Amino acid sequence: MYIQTVSTLLSVISFVSAPLQAQSLWLEDRFEAPQVDPNLWNVVLPSSTSQVYPSSGELVLVDRGWLASTPQVGLPGTHFRIEADCRTVQDSDILTVVVYSDAQVGGAFDTPTDGLECQIWWNGSLGINTLGGSVSVPAPVSTNIGPIPDHILFHVEIDGTLARASVIAPDTMETIGEVSTEFSLAPGAPQRFIIFNREMGQTAYLDRVSIFDLSDCNQNGVPDADDIASGTAQDCNTNGIPDSCDLATLDCDQNGLIDSCEFAAGTATDCDANGLIDTCEIADDPATVDRNGNGVLDACECAVENYCVAQGNSSGQVATISASGLPSLGLNELVLHAQGAPAQKFGMFLYGRQENFVFSGDGALCVKPPLFRLYPLLVTDGGGAASRALDLGGAPFSSGPGQVQAGETWRFQFWFRDPAGGFAGFNFSDGLAVTFCP
Repeated sequence: MYIQTVSTLLSVISFVSAPLQAQSLWLEDRFEAPQVDPNLWNVVLPSSTSQVYPSSGELVLVDRGWLASTPQVGLPGTHFRIEADCRTVQDSDILTVVVYSDAQVGGAFDTPTDGLECQIWWNGSLGINTLGGSVSVPAPVSTNIGPIPDHILFHVEIDGTLARASVIAPDTMETIGEVSTEFSLAPGAPQRFIIFNREMGQTAYLDRVSIFDLSDCNQNGVPDADDIASGTAQDCNTNGIPDSCDLATLDCDQNGLIDSCEFAAGTATDCDANGLIDTCEIADDPATVDRNGNGVLDACECAVENYCVAQGNSSGQVATISASGLPSLGLNELVLHAQGAPAQKFGMFLYGRQENFVFSGDGALCVKPPLFRLYPLLVTDGGGAASRALDLGGAPFSSGPGQVQAGETWRFQFWFRDPAGGFAGFNFSDGLAVTFCP
């Protein structure tokens, strides 16, 4: 068993009376392994006597044995061709192929409730039927195809608007029966397919299943995979779709290049690693993502992050420090907050350039000296909280050794009195690293 992906380019013989366009083999299984490949197939056995097993390079489907593709083998796009080589004994129902979008197949002999069903019967009829749901078919269609040879090719082609089923005589490669009908599928469907023997007490032999990707998004009459393989179309993000078809949804700056390919080439930035070009994010919502208006995402240049571990205090809590507002020198709106300290106690915020962890008082000093203290002293409220709005345009932030500049990271902490908390009578919150932006 093997899978050949959409990137594989094969030239195959047309098995119908009218010539078909070039086709790219997307998946093929000739059942040469002793076991059914669980990566390709789920075996569904609706009756207690049914069997599905590989034998001598073919798959034997006995008494309504079903073979359903696994979820990861979703069909390529909405335009694909399924071929199945099968043989059977006389008076047997030969084969049914169901293309569907439901994820469930169950019951004693249930078919999916959303999809398309193509059947070949030994009595000489060939049909296409709707299974309801999001599929719309004007009416079930069938035709009498006359005597069927022992070994046949069952052919289904679906392109999102037309379904075609054919029976091909393998010796002459002539179509001995063909029906088609127009239909519509919901976006994204079909997702999976089933091949099964429909009749109780009968046996069918499946020699090969092949699926060809016929997607042609640029409508040039050549499958997309062939365009890509030949170099006629570019696929820089290797998603199996020509870049020209992806531009409508994957080119946010509308420069004719796929965004992810610009990242790889280094011609566009994605500083927050969210898959979007930074300039597109800013253009969409500048008031939120680039509040200082300097053309750089705030999230990439203005950062606030806690560090260090605070010790418990007499409030029964651990004091923490946080901030609100953007740490922008131009906006000057940063506010520091302390929570979890004892109520109605003196405290103050302090800051310095580097991290530290030294036990001090009844807690830990998380900022390395020299320290810059922010006066006047504060008094925590009844819940043990305190706040200070920083004036980044005034001392000590605007000049001297405590001057803060864009791009620099400074560390902040809250010191507070705590006479009931321990021998030293004072303690600290954890630390807060703040990276300032313009």
